[in-house]
Amino acid sequence: MESYTEITLADGTVVRCEAVPFLADTEIIAAMPECRMPSPPVEVVNSKHGPTTATARPGTPEYNAWEVEADRVRAERARVERQAPFFLGVHSWKLSEEKKFSEDVPKDWEFPRRLVALGVPPRAGEDGRRWDYIVYGLLRRAQDSSKVQRVLYGMEEITPEEGQAVADKFPGDEEQPADN
Repeated sequence: MESYTEITLADGTVVRCEAVPFLADTEIIAAMPECRMPSPPVEVVNSKHGPTTATARPGTPEYNAWEVEADRVRAERARVERQAPFFLGVHSWKLSEEKKFSEDVPKDWEFPRRLVALGVPPRAGEDGRRWDYIVYGLLRRAQDSSKVQRVLYGMEEITPEEGQAVADKFPGDEEQPADN
């Protein structure tokens, strides 16, 4: 039997989630074409041994175009690294007015129009809609995301006393005598 951790969000929604395999985001990034780093442009360089190829020099139009695309890919990878664990680890939810857990996006939920206006399109397909709902519908508040993220990454809650005990181990935080 599968076991999930249930997290109650600020709006009363209960989310069932589980820890995500540690390197899953690496596999996802490798499988996504939009996350593949483009090869740097090459140019032919004449040397004393004859023509050879080398990476295009910074500042050339080809290099600049590659740099823009590489930056786009890095940004997409970072987005996937942040969001994929939520898609994988959030199993189901029970809205405050519901009696049963569901994996389905509520029929009346719409992708935020303002995100579209800012150039963020909704993901394609049913799974894309589910991913968008988890990120932009369920976990809108930082405190909710943080609670769920602890479960997804297998992070333990620590008590204030445990936190203080760790902090006390670091030297240099004690008060220094005043110089006279």
